[in-house]
Amino acid sequence: IFKLKKSCPEKFSFLKNTIGIRVINNVLLNNVIKKTGPLAATSANVSGDKTPVFFEDISEKIKNKAGFLLKNDRCIKGRSSTVIDLTGDRLKILRK
Repeated sequence: IFKLKKSCPEKFSFLKNTIGIRVINNVLLNNVIKKTGPLAATSANVSGDKTPVFFEDISEKIKNKAGFLLKNDRCIKGRSSTVIDLTGDRLKILRK
């Protein structure tokens, strides 16, 4: 999580004046990003819900609101991402 710069559109900030950046270890998605530029994306689950293991485990709420879905069970690891807050003087691990 980083402090949101004034040059960044507000639509990319969902939590106050911060923005989360996801580093993806997936060849297909990285190739899409190289072609399209940065993507605004949500997690595969709603905060607090069980982390999906397969595409079918993703809630209909997420699927129905998505503008684009890529069905690839190899992308879903069944574990939550590490979240690091870099908005202060020291990094703070919020979720490991």
